[in-house]
Amino acid sequence: MIQKNNIIQFPGGDQTTFEQTPRDITVSDAGLPIGNIIKEAFLDKIVFVPRVSETQENLRNELMQRIVQTAQSINETAVTREGETQVDWQEKYLDKLDRDIGEIKQSLQATEERIAAMVSQTLGEIRDRDNQRHAEVQTIRADMQAIRSDNEETRRWIIGMAIATILGIAAMVVTVLLK
Repeated sequence: MIQKNNIIQFPGGDQTTFEQTPRDITVSDAGLPIGNIIKEAFLDKIVFVPRVSETQENLRNELMQRIVQTAQSINETAVTREGETQVDWQEKYLDKLDRDIGEIKQSLQATEERIAAMVSQTLGEIRDRDNQRHAEVQTIRADMQAIRSDNEETRRWIIGMAIATILGIAAMVVTVLLK
C-alpha cells in the first residue's frame, strides 16, 4: 500500500482516498454505488475502498471492523476518569516502543554477556589444553635427551670395548709371533 497526499494506492492498482474528518458519504461523493463503499472511521479518517471480489470485500470488512474496534478501545482507554481530553495515543505507543527497545537491549546485552562467558570459558579450556600439550612435549623432550645421553655413553663403551678387543687380539698375535 502506497500513500500519497490523500490517495492510498493498493498493490492491485486500485486507488483509495481518505479525508481527515469523518462525514456522511453519499453516492455522488464517491461516484460508486453504496455497496462499494466502506464507511468506517479510524482515528478521524474515512476510507473509501472500491469493490473487488466478494472474498476480498469480506476480508476488508473484517479488517475494518478490527481496526475500528482497536481505535475505539484506544480512544476509550485514553480518556481519563474525570472526563478530561484524550491522552495522545502516539505518546503511549512511543513509550511502549521505548520499553520494547529497552527489553531488546537488555536481551542483547544478556546474550552478549553469555557469549563473552562462553568465549572466555572456551579460551580457558584451550589454554589448559595448550599447557597440557606443552608439558607433554617437555616430558617427551626430556626423555629424548635422556635417551641421547644414554646412547652417547653406550657408544663410548662400545668404542672402548672394540679398541680393547683389537688391542687384545693384536697382543695375542704379537705373543704368538714372538714365541
